[in-house]
Amino acid sequence: MKIKLSVLILFLFAQVALAQEQEKFNRQEVGLSFSNFTFDNVGLNYRIGSETGLWRIGLGTTLIGSTSDQTMDSAYASDSYNVNNLILTLGREKRIEVAEDLKIRIGTEIGYGRSKVKGFSEFEFRNALSIRETTTTSNTYGIGLVLGTIYQLNKNIFIGFEFLPKYTYSLSKTTSIIEDDRNTNDFKTENNSSNSKLDFNFNSTTFLFNVGFNF
Repeated sequence: MKIKLSVLILFLFAQVALAQEQEKFNRQEVGLSFSNFTFDNVGLNYRIGSETGLWRIGLGTTLIGSTSDQTMDSAYASDSYNVNNLILTLGREKRIEVAEDLKIRIGTEIGYGRSKVKGFSEFEFRNALSIRETTTTSNTYGIGLVLGTIYQLNKNIFIGFEFLPKYTYSLSKTTSIIEDDRNTNDFKTENNSSNSKLDFNFNSTTFLFNVGFNF
């Protein structure tokens, strides 16, 4: 329900904003954004407006996974870690020309993100097995600044950089399941916990490289 409500609010906000600015639209952009210069954090961006100001809509995702296995004598250990994150953003940016084909971008942005972090560990020693599985699901709401540059390579292709410092409020739930048969009696336990926190994001993931096509 929280996801549907958040998406609906962003959609309605976009519709109102676009309707108010419709008569001024003479530039549209479609592009990709990358943080840390990797393909782990990729965003799809659409902007529409004029040469001096555009509305921006973004859809980003993070997909990270790792697995490790170790075997020694009669012991075996395995660990895996996966992160799935989806982010929807909406904002407005103003552009100021500072040189030929080079502009500064200044604006604001709101966003909603949902993530799932899953960890799994397994340890076996002399046929005794211990398993631990942890899943954390989070809903995050954010508001922040847009600071950056854009350089027009040619008539239709541009590159740019963005810095997106922001405040975020997160609601998360963690479920941990532990199974162990190393003792005389097998047992399985499940624990649930909830958490909320307010953060100011200022790290490498707030720096983005952009490349795109305008028409």
